[in-house]
Amino acid sequence: MFYHSSGWETLRDYVLKKYKGLDVFAYFIENRIVPATTGHHIVELKEDCSKGLIIDNIIPVSDESHRKIHMLYRKDKEGIQVMLKRLLKKWNKVNRK
Repeated sequence: MFYHSSGWETLRDYVLKKYKGLDVFAYFIENRIVPATTGHHIVELKEDCSKGLIIDNIIPVSDESHRKIHMLYRKDKEGIQVMLKRLLKKWNKVNRK
């Protein structure tokens, strides 16, 4: 239900625009420019639903990167979450206006 809410759709669209439609994971980790198709919750809703609409908890990714991130979560969820937050900070530092 959450993923069909106007709040999520508005925030997802904002995040995609803020990050210029790019998959931030692919950009920094794989050195590839790939269009982002969705926003991934770094701290998942099942973990903490209060972070569902927190912009700093959402990283724009492609479907491929989204699958990779969930596979990586199985091995080291906390470590990958820290890495994803750092990627957002790195992007924001490089792209300050």
